[in-house]
Amino acid sequence: MISISRKRKVREKPDIGLAPMIDMVFILLIFLLVTTSFVKDTGVEVTTPTADSAEVKDAAAIRIGITSSGTVHVESKQIAVSNLRGYVAGKLAGETRTSVLIIADREAPGGVIVDVIDECRLAGATDVALFADKE
Repeated sequence: MISISRKRKVREKPDIGLAPMIDMVFILLIFLLVTTSFVKDTGVEVTTPTADSAEVKDAAAIRIGITSSGTVHVESKQIAVSNLRGYVAGKLAGETRTSVLIIADREAPGGVIVDVIDECRLAGATDVALFADKE
């Protein structure tokens, strides 16, 4: 009679490598940061008007804020209306986007709003819109 002996192999517990997991977490974090678009707000608080016909616009638009006292703000800085054309033209240079979103307070002077729209159009913006909340 032939006896066959089998040796039992001792199985080792598999090691979970932390380095590849950390690498994957960093790759996902970098991907998230690269694909995220950050919206620069106007930096002022305004009471916006409401409208039934309000539409959703491009989030990548240049945002200009107008307060109730008629001051104009972009990226948390006050700017004179006379300097607005140069600012908008500089932002539009080399960009495919040509839209501007004006966020005006409901009590803002109409003359200032018209001046801001005029300066934006003269700077090359083809799509100038006023912000309003949908009712």
